[in-house]
Amino acid sequence: MHDICLAIAQEVQSCSGCDLGYRGLWQKLKHAYKLEVKRETVYFLLSIADPEGMARRRANRLKRCEFNGRGPNWIWSMDGYDKLKPFGFCIHGAIDVANEEGVPTLVRCDDGTGNVVIETLQTSLRDEREDDLSGERSFIYGPSTHNQRIESYWGQLRKNSMNFYTDLFKSMKDEGLFNGREEEKKCFQFCFGHLIQNDLNETRELWNKHHIRKQRYSTFTGKRCSMYRLPEMYDVEDHKKPVDMRAVHALMEEFTEEPQIYDPDFAERALAIMPN
Repeated sequence: MHDICLAIAQEVQSCSGCDLGYRGLWQKLKHAYKLEVKRETVYFLLSIADPEGMARRRANRLKRCEFNGRGPNWIWSMDGYDKLKPFGFCIHGAIDVANEEGVPTLVRCDDGTGNVVIETLQTSLRDEREDDLSGERSFIYGPSTHNQRIESYWGQLRKNSMNFYTDLFKSMKDEGLFNGREEEKKCFQFCFGHLIQNDLNETRELWNKHHIRKQRYSTFTGKRCSMYRLPEMYDVEDHKKPVDMRAVHALMEEFTEEPQIYDPDFAERALAIMPN
């Protein structure tokens, strides 16, 4: 119990875990800290360690939306997380085509110019002759507020870590420590980039291991990763469409660049002036 209390106190006081609800914290204790604890115990201890935070989260609680797909890879929801973009951090959420060696039946994005390339890639990889939803019909534009799956993910991301960075960067801007100049953005990327990337990786792992609860219109329950990888256990079909991976890699070379957390030239200059 001492280790559990210590871990909860550490998360409450930390930058990235200060806005976690008891369910998210319970997941993090299991997967990040390797601690076995009941969810009710986490609720009780968190109510003692952070009563103000629990009250704030209850006040801001939104009505849960329900979403039901036909099975894995029926539709992939993609979106960009723009809260940190003014400070130099462009974050995008999607399933990796190269890792899956296939594409979904449908891709859904918000109506933004940055998604034109995604539309081109999806429609070119989904051959017109495959099925009734192939080619141009395999891509859907729609308001980001209605893109429930990815919006749900952003909600978890905010609670897990991004609210801290958003509040920190805004306070630095209010104090005159950030004015939006390109060099300042590069400095933020150099100082906070790896921390943010680590929190993104951790949120992804917690999300994939999260247990789906029973919903009104669905009897499926279980861990996301198991439901995705083993659809036959739930008597549903995998709707992934196989693609020629040579074409995928050719398109990646033409349209994408290796992402960098920070500018290496700026990092070299920064390290040169830092004291030993």
